[in-house]
Amino acid sequence: MKKISVLVVEDSPTMRLLLEEIISADPRLTLMASCESAEQAIERLATERPDIISMDILLPGIDGLEAIRRILAEAPIPVVVISSTTSSAESRHAMEALQAGALTVLPKPEGPDSPNFARHCRRITDQLAAMSQVRVIRRIKPRLSNEGQSAFSLPGSLAASGPSQAVRAIGIAASTGGPVALLELLAPLPATFPIPILLVQHIAVGFGESFAQWLNESLALRVCYAEHLCPLLPGHVYLAPDGKHLAVMDHRCVLLDSPPVGVHRPSATVLFESLAKEYGAAAVGIILTGMGQDGAQGLVTMRRAGAWTCGQDEESCMVFGMPQAAEQMGALSALMSLTAISNTLNRMNLCLN
Repeated sequence: MKKISVLVVEDSPTMRLLLEEIISADPRLTLMASCESAEQAIERLATERPDIISMDILLPGIDGLEAIRRILAEAPIPVVVISSTTSSAESRHAMEALQAGALTVLPKPEGPDSPNFARHCRRITDQLAAMSQVRVIRRIKPRLSNEGQSAFSLPGSLAASGPSQAVRAIGIAASTGGPVALLELLAPLPATFPIPILLVQHIAVGFGESFAQWLNESLALRVCYAEHLCPLLPGHVYLAPDGKHLAVMDHRCVLLDSPPVGVHRPSATVLFESLAKEYGAAAVGIILTGMGQDGAQGLVTMRRAGAWTCGQDEESCMVFGMPQAAEQMGALSALMSLTAISNTLNRMNLCLN
């Protein structure tokens, strides 16, 4: 089997050496080159083509964010950001890197003396191997909510799709490609949107709060880290925090320490099953781009309870895995583009206001 070639871009000599050793120790991967600056990496890419790039954000000269934009403008090479979570500026830039086209962000590994070192190494190599297989797609700038009435028109085949009764809560799940998809999906919704939204986004531990802040600054909706027993309010998006399942009870957020579902905590299936129990047909479940099948079984439960369930279609997904799993299990009322899903949500807003 051909090994996956990796280009490392990291300015710290110590971290660069550590990443080189981690990559070289994995039989699936081979180190194509290691660069201390984005300029060196871009020059190298003029003659060589890795399968995937590991990119730091805070670099001398051209920073990682600009490097991602330049690289993806020239060649569709998957990029994984490996960044510090201790700096708020770097965490913020990591979120912007996702918008620029990076596939995912991972925290920098701790040193070999750390008890978590082996687990961190495995996560890095697993993600590099998995993301090297992802097709890199052109990023589409999210449409704004003031584009006019034309934003609410739908093709006839989709116009009939949607909940059959008033909705009290919406659950959304996403993984790989999710941050950009969520931005496109939620950007057209106004601050007066009358339905609370609960969100499970698979993202590396340490980046959740930065993701919530970035999304909050990008949307008219109020995005916040979910807190235990906080009430669900209209116009709010509640993000499941690191290492906790998010559920609902008595129209409040509930955070759970129960075991992971598969490998996920938070798990979309836990959220969707709680929505089915709490609201039945008065809930909506939406599953977006991502690897694996988290959320699919939960959407089955929601649909059996009479809820309207929807998956992002393959054409607009970065990775069709999660919606495809839900579709194959018969969990979806519809497969739709992000624009069509957003239009459906906006019709709910128009009906309830």
